[in-house]
Order: sequence, then C-alpha cells, then structure tokens
Amino acid sequence: MVMAEEVEDKVASVMSQAQVGREDALKALDKTDGDVGRAVEFIKSSERNISIIKGRFSAPSAEYKGGFLVIIDAASKEIERIIVTVFRLNDEKFSADINEPWTAFQETLYSLKLSESEMFETAQKLHTFLERDILRNNLDLVIDAGRSGNRSHLNLLFGGWIKDIIYDESLSAETEVESIIHDDYRRREAERSKRTQPPPETEADTPRKAKKVTAALTAELIIDPTGGRPIGDLKAGDLVLTRITDGRDVARYIAQLIGGRRGDEIVPVAARIESINVGSSGRYTVTAKLGEGLVARMIGESKMKVRMAEPMMDRMVARRVNLLAALPAGNYGLFLTLFLVASIFVTLVIIFYLLWTSLNP
Repeated sequence: MVMAEEVEDKVASVMSQAQVGREDALKALDKTDGDVGRAVEFIKSSERNISIIKGRFSAPSAEYKGGFLVIIDAASKEIERIIVTVFRLNDEKFSADINEPWTAFQETLYSLKLSESEMFETAQKLHTFLERDILRNNLDLVIDAGRSGNRSHLNLLFGGWIKDIIYDESLSAETEVESIIHDDYRRREAERSKRTQPPPETEADTPRKAKKVTAALTAELIIDPTGGRPIGDLKAGDLVLTRITDGRDVARYIAQLIGGRRGDEIVPVAARIESINVGSSGRYTVTAKLGEGLVARMIGESKMKVRMAEPMMDRMVARRVNLLAALPAGNYGLFLTLFLVASIFVTLVIIFYLLWTSLNP
C-alpha cells in the first residue's frame, strides 16, 4: 500500500511540474527509474508538439450542455481534429470526464455523437464555427495557452466562442490540456485507424467491384435522429448523405472536386450503398459509391438513424467524378466536346444580340 501511494505521489508530482497527463508521466518515470526530477527533464526535453484540449460546457439558460476535443499540431500549426457534441441540459446520456486520458475522452465523444438524443444541427454549427471562424484566426493564442497549461485562459476563450453560437450569457466552460510527443500521437492514431477500418474485401467475394475501385475515402454517415432511417434497415442501392472526413491531402483534394468541401468546411454529399455488414460487436461497416472509381468507407452503431439523400444529388456527384477521372487518363474527347458546345452557344448568343440591335436601333 505504501509503495502504491509513493508511486501515485511521484506521478502527481510529474504531472503537475511538467503539465502532462498521467500516461506520459508514468512513461517518463519508467524511463528514468522513478526519479521525479529526471522524469520532468525528460518530458521537457522531448518534442511535445501535439496539444490536446479537452473541454465541456454548460449553458443553463439555453438548456444545453456538451463536450469538445481539439487536437493541434503546434509545430506545423495545423488543426488535426475537432469533435463537438451537444445535448439537452437534462439529458442523462451525456457524460464526459475531461480528467480521463485524451484517448478515452475522444472515444467517449465519438460514442455520444452516435446517440439519437444528440443536438446534431447545433453540434454541426458549433463545429464549423470553431474550425472556420475561430481557431484558424486565433491558433497562436490557443497554442500558447495550451503549452503553458493555462486552463483558466482556455476556459474563457472557449466559453466566449461557444457563447457566440449558443447565445447564453450564463454559459461556462472548463478545459484540461495534454501535450504529447508527435510520434506517440501518430502511433496511437495509426492503431486507432486499424481498429476502426472495415475488414478488407477479398477478390473472391467481390472480384468485379475490387477491380473497379481505385480510391477509398474515410467518411461518416450523417445522423438524423428524427427523420432518418435506422441503419439496420439500409440495403445495397440506398442513397445516403455522408461527410468525407478523410484527412489525407489527396482525399481533401478529391472531396473539394466532388463538392464534399468548400475550403475548410465539410459539405454533405450523396453516396449509394454497395455493401453493409454487421460485425460480432453489433457495429456496421458500410461501403458506398461516391462515383465511378471512388467509394466511401463508414462505420456506424446499431442505434443510428441515417439521413437519406435525394436521387438528383447522386447523379450530380457521379457526373463530376467521371469527368475528373477522364481527364488524367488522356481521354480529352469529353472535354473537347464540352468546349465546342460552349463555343457554339456563345457564338449564337452574339449573333442573336447583333441581329436584335440592328432590328431595334
């Protein structure tokens, strides 16, 4: 018992002096044979480039409460991830502990976003506002506060920003900060990606489809608790709305081309389901076609209700993907045809205008 208390005291001391989470404090003590001073120096000498801000807020007058996670690469000044979830004040389903490790807090928020009682529209609005209008314009301020571990400053910053959307003067926010080494963050994200990726399809199971697919993007199904269709009722051929969340540069570029992004804002796009499978845990893996040679890979929970899309959206995305796919392959016939049609149209308009002006001097 005494030894356990001694270890806890050392962990608490390292966490306090180095402004790190419990996991990093334990790792540093392990590498320095339990020496608190050396452990603190080890942490400070490491490149701790990833700042993770965990937060929760309460808006009594508006009857809202929620949580958020912001992950920033301080070295490159890039926003790695933003997760926001909003619930009614009296909703007992919401429970997020900002004192738990960031990995656990992240999974908690992802789980909460699958709840039917989440205030989806408000959460989406707040997410967009934080990413597009606030964080990118005040990133240095947030990074400095995160590095210094100035929680009171972060509480005021995020509380004020969220208040601008929820319009509640009584709103309050509380935050916790973790700073981790860049390589550790990438390793953990790679491990998480492996856990959440759908199982690979075999050539024997879907030989034709495997040959057609040239690119697969990570995406999310859009939740619609009131008017959506239960995920268990979805079938191949159904048209659903998705958000392309794939963070790779090429994925962001493709999303921009097919209308899934406007600058930094993610825009819903339609996708037609090709396959949907249920795992032993009850989690669904969905593969949906965005266009010829392009699919979205998504994961959903059994209680989800999914927003459906209009048929016209599917045709619009498919046309854009097919046009983009044709040009790099050297097939410029379609492009030339469109150019000639446009030229003829413009010529006819000019002729008509000249005739009209000559007849009506």
